[in-house]
Amino acid sequence: MTKTAEKFWEEVLETTQTPGWKNLMGGVDSEIQGINFESCVTIEELFFLKGRMNVLRNMANTEQVARGVLAQLEADATLEEELE
Repeated sequence: MTKTAEKFWEEVLETTQTPGWKNLMGGVDSEIQGINFESCVTIEELFFLKGRMNVLRNMANTEQVARGVLAQLEADATLEEELE
């Protein structure tokens, strides 16, 4: 693992272990369940709720998102080594 990737992963783990993060994440699932697309009257409301849903899903899947970023960092480092 590269230094950049290692630092990134350590920061993710540090952030997700804080009481504040755990408190925040405790409400994410209920927020997702509370989104009601059928209540939208305008297209703007629909797009807003769709965006909100995506943000909440990414928050709920922080570890998977971070693993994807980590994999990309490692792939970039491997490619740079091959090009040298």
